[in-house]
Amino acid sequence: MREWTIKRVLVHEEGDERLVVTTGLHHLQGNERPYFSTTADLYVGRRQEPEACGCLHKEVIKAFPKLKPLVDIHLADDRGHPMHALANAVYWIEQGHVQHLASHLIIDEAAAQAMIEDFTGEAKRHADEAAEREGDVAPGCDAVWKRAHHAALKQLMQETFDNSLYAMWDQLAKQALQLLTNLPTEE
Repeated sequence: MREWTIKRVLVHEEGDERLVVTTGLHHLQGNERPYFSTTADLYVGRRQEPEACGCLHKEVIKAFPKLKPLVDIHLADDRGHPMHALANAVYWIEQGHVQHLASHLIIDEAAAQAMIEDFTGEAKRHADEAAEREGDVAPGCDAVWKRAHHAALKQLMQETFDNSLYAMWDQLAKQALQLLTNLPTEE
C-alpha cells in the first residue's frame, strides 16, 4: 500500500504534448522510511494512454528546471540516503562504472572516478595482504582475496558515508523537502 506523505502534480503543455509530473515523498508499506519519487506521464495528442511514463527525468527537468533537486534525489529516503546506498555503491565501484556511481551517490563524475581509483587500489592492497597471510599463491583468483577485497571496499565506502556523504545527503533532502512543500499542486 502506498501512502504519500507529500504529493505534488504538475502539468506542462507544449504543442500537442502534455507532461504530467508526480513528485513527492511517499511511503510503501513495509519500508522503514518514506522516499522521494519523481515520475511523469507523457501524453501526445488526444490519446488517453501515455506515450511514455516512469522516470522521464530529462523531460521533467526540461519542462520544470526547478525540479532538478527532486530528480537528483529520486529514490532516496527522507534523509537523502540513496536506496541500498552501501551495497549499490560497492557494486558500482567493483564494476568500475563511473556514471552509475555518480548518479547513485549524487556526486559528480570526477569525484566518482577518483573514488573508484582510490578505493579499488586500497582494497586491492588489503586483499593482497589477506591472501598473503592465508598463504594463497594466486592473489585475485580465490575466495579469500575476493572476500577481503569486497570487505575493504565496503569499509572504505562506509567511512566516506560517515565522513561526508551523510551530511551532504541530509542537506539535499532538506532542500528537496523545502522545494516540495513550496510547490503548487499544478502549474
